[in-house]
This record gives sequence, structure tokens and C-alpha cells, in this order.
Amino acid sequence: MPLCFLPPFNLLSLLKGFSVRGWLEKIGMAQYGDAFESNGLTDAEVVAGVTDSDLKDIGVSVLGHRKKLLLEAGRVSGKIS
Repeated sequence: MPLCFLPPFNLLSLLKGFSVRGWLEKIGMAQYGDAFESNGLTDAEVVAGVTDSDLKDIGVSVLGHRKKLLLEAGRVSGKIS
């Protein structure tokens, strides 16, 4: 038996269980929860398509934060594509 077993990926459970605030907390960017929610960036598909321009538009002014958010959004995108 392998040491690490991951259950098969289930797209529906990812989309159904996605919480933008939970995701932001997990990646250390919880301070942007209100900005994401008030701008409708609340589900996995929308977060996966976020751009640098989008992040600027919602008030993420720190370049390093935008880069981290884009990197992590790309990871969300990889899970739903």
C-alpha cells in the first residue's frame, strides 16, 4: 500500500466546496476577502481567470501580493481545467 493515497479528483466537489475567503486565508492573503467578495470574485472558475488588471481594479496595489494571487489562482485553474 502506498504511503500517500489521494482520492480521485472530483471537479464538482472543488467547485461546490470552494470558499474564496478560505482560499485567501490558506494562501496568506485574507486581507483581500472583502475586495474579492464585493467584486463578485467568489467561485473557483472566476478566481481561476483573474488577471493582474482585475487585481489592480479591486485594490490589490502591492505587486508582490498580485504576483502571489496570480500564482495561486493559476493553481486553482489547473484543478478545474
